[in-house]
Amino acid sequence: MTQSDERDADSSTHGAGATAFLNLAWGLSLATSWTWCIGMFLPIILMRLFGWPGVAAFVIPNVLGCALFGFLRTRGKSRHEVALHGPMMALFSAVTIAYQSFFAGWILGPLLAEGRAGQAGVAAIAGALMLLLGMLPLTAIITLGVLVFLGSLTVLIALPLWDLAPLQSLGELPPTALLAAIPTLAFGFLLCPTLDLTFHRARQEAPNARAFAVFGIGFATMLVLTLCYGSIAGAITSPGVLLAHIAPQLIVTGAMHARELRVLDAKSFPPHALLRIPPGLYAPLASLAGILCAAFAAGEDTYLRILGAYGLLFPAYVLIAMSGHPRRPTRSTVFMVAIAVAASIPFLEIGFIGHSMELLPLGVAIPVLAYLVDRAMRQRNPAN
Repeated sequence: MTQSDERDADSSTHGAGATAFLNLAWGLSLATSWTWCIGMFLPIILMRLFGWPGVAAFVIPNVLGCALFGFLRTRGKSRHEVALHGPMMALFSAVTIAYQSFFAGWILGPLLAEGRAGQAGVAAIAGALMLLLGMLPLTAIITLGVLVFLGSLTVLIALPLWDLAPLQSLGELPPTALLAAIPTLAFGFLLCPTLDLTFHRARQEAPNARAFAVFGIGFATMLVLTLCYGSIAGAITSPGVLLAHIAPQLIVTGAMHARELRVLDAKSFPPHALLRIPPGLYAPLASLAGILCAAFAAGEDTYLRILGAYGLLFPAYVLIAMSGHPRRPTRSTVFMVAIAVAASIPFLEIGFIGHSMELLPLGVAIPVLAYLVDRAMRQRNPAN
């Protein structure tokens, strides 16, 4: 155990009160950094398609995967993972920034402007604010995350909860469709936190792993908020929800990831990395991608297609390239990830966009098979 991990184990560098306060601050800021446009909108889609069981299938692996992130790794292990897998973690943050920018243009655009140009303009403003706030020091970013969480909590308290529609146990699709979707939901939300740089920052800087217990409670509260404004007629398009909750969450989430990209050590990018883009360029390029999506492809289908990165690409990488790998991923392992993802994309496309949910388990089975093949190959040739 390193000296850093010893301090992590007993929190001896802080008094009890200071430790509790810092864990609270880190936990609430993490709840902000993970709420973003998935937590603020996907439960509404799942409620429409599957009723409340679909929301439960999303919430349980999501909260569990994120909370366990902190309890299953030490500070030293977190630093080691970032050093070995910096390029994919940078891509994760970049896609997240693009996703928030796109969502801002799609959801907020009609409220603030008209037409394709208006949506692009709103996405551009949101992206610019993410980049600007991403220049703040870490303490300021964490404080901002806590304030945004408290603002969202205020929105929850202010909602006319007496107008809530009753929860439905059934949706547009039959229960068998939900059973087919569960493996994809679990695969994505249990593994994706491993690549989140804001989670790694919290694990390395928070007094101990209890910050992630605070996160679990805080994030679950934000999901309750989503269900509430999704179940009150007209609430999601109200200025209060859009401008006091959704917009700040989007912008601060993007800022947190932009900050991590700004300070990411370029040494974590090996010479043979496929994505040899300087870390400082990831955030502006991602913002531009989000603007283009908002301008030319705004809609629920695009939202679901970007979501596919978190349901397939990133968890497939975690499973194949990180599970049991003590070193940087080799070219052959990265190639295995690429093949598995390419082979799985049609099943997720037809499953989620075409609502042929029975095909979704194949989109998980292929990466699992690729992992088993890659593991067998490594056992035969440990040098790889």
